Amino acid sequence: MRSRRFRDSAGAHRWMISYADLVTLLLACFVVMYAMAPGGRAAAKSPDHVNTPAPKATPQKVSPPDMTLPFDRLKHELEPQITNGDVEVVMEERGIVISLREKTFFASGKDTIYPQALDSISKVAEVIRPLPNPVLLEGHTDSVPVHNTHFRSNWELSAARSIALLNVMADSDGLPASRFAIAGYADNAPVAGNESEPGRAQNRRVDVVILRNRHGENDTSR
Repeated sequence: MRSRRFRDSAGAHRWMISYADLVTLLLACFVVMYAMAPGGRAAAKSPDHVNTPAPKATPQKVSPPDMTLPFDRLKHELEPQITNGDVEVVMEERGIVISLREKTFFASGKDTIYPQALDSISKVAEVIRPLPNPVLLEGHTDSVPVHNTHFRSNWELSAARSIALLNVMADSDGLPASRFAIAGYADNAPVAGNESEPGRAQNRRVDVVILRNRHGENDTSR
């Protein structure tokens, strides 16, 4: 009698074993699903699902434009003026500098450009035309104070000559005025001594500076 009751009791609890198996299977299923889900803990630990940050883009350094071709062209086009000492063309770190001497381009103490100088200015403008570079026009004087009814100081004279050159390049040669910047240095950036007339003659000039910087940032370092 006792054995029968034991068998009946054991048979009555067999369903609990099947239920436990079902719960175990469901739990295993949820664990697998969680592991496969994006961002799951198991996915983060698995070598095949490591979330690595996207590599940062390395900014590319833009090389300064090659100024060799316009420099060589200017030297060729202005060879007679360079030989005569009327024009100087040099390559500097900031760009190409074309120095237009007063004796050939401007009346003494004035911002009037000689008509015979227009051909040389046009040659400079033709080299500038296809380039994307900004252009700086710098007026310079010697250390002798200016005394006339037009200008009160060398500051005014140097700036006025830069503006006069801009007007010629914009009006006669058709270059957009927006490509230019104007500066007047008076006698503060000499290229020669002011103790002699030859030195003062070199200092009286307008420099056309074709800057290396393509995009117009303030690159006016000397």
